[in-house]
Amino acid sequence: MQPCSVRALGDTALGIPELTRICKAAHRRRRQARKRASPTRKVAIGKRHDEVWAKWQEEARKNWDASPITFSRLALEVWEVIKDEDWVLTANNLKQQVRKLWDFDKPYRHPGVELGTSTQIGISLGVALAHKGKGRVVVDIQPDGDLMFDAGALWVAAKYQIPMLVVMHNNRAYYNDWEHQIRMAQAARHRRGQGPYRHGPVRAGARLRRARALHGLLRRRPDRQAAGHPPGAPARARRGEEGPARAGRHDHAAPVGAMR
Repeated sequence: MQPCSVRALGDTALGIPELTRICKAAHRRRRQARKRASPTRKVAIGKRHDEVWAKWQEEARKNWDASPITFSRLALEVWEVIKDEDWVLTANNLKQQVRKLWDFDKPYRHPGVELGTSTQIGISLGVALAHKGKGRVVVDIQPDGDLMFDAGALWVAAKYQIPMLVVMHNNRAYYNDWEHQIRMAQAARHRRGQGPYRHGPVRAGARLRRARALHGLLRRRPDRQAAGHPPGAPARARRGEEGPARAGRHDHAAPVGAMR
């Protein structure tokens, strides 16, 4: 037999009801103690929450004018546009920055993160399709490299009239590869840029959307254009309307597309 601290033999018909009574009494005492401590605990947790939230907001504004744009600034810029809408975030949460800076007050706000490179646009289309016709703005913060694996997915959005607001987060490279190139360049003392590089043919997301009969808007980088947002983009995404497409010279920008 297995070793134990106390070995008690008895009739379960007698032992189980008595054990149940003892457990219920202990549970009742703990509930009463928690109830008495609840107001104090609520105040303490609320204070800690407010302090952490304020700290995150302050940290998000550091390096505000950096180029390329920081994750935290992109998260706040998008939030300013959609915060008064009934919104849904599809997948990408910008390395948890969105979770820190947006108010996730409904269970359907975010179904979960992407499953790796080349999965986000497909997941986003599925999320947008699930919310179609509900008057919600479905937001996809879309990495450019991920989209290039399946750019044809944009045709699905146009074909089946799936409304979605796509904010292109264009880091001009497959980011992990870029970090690897820097390390290898330092080790081998040669120039980086031999793989999926930053300099070369530009992946113009706005034009890619126009080619598939979608609405494409170009947002220039922070140091070349004042902060703001494309007029009416969330409304177009919610209603599923197509507006006049505009595009200009790609300038390390974040194209915003309202899929109709």
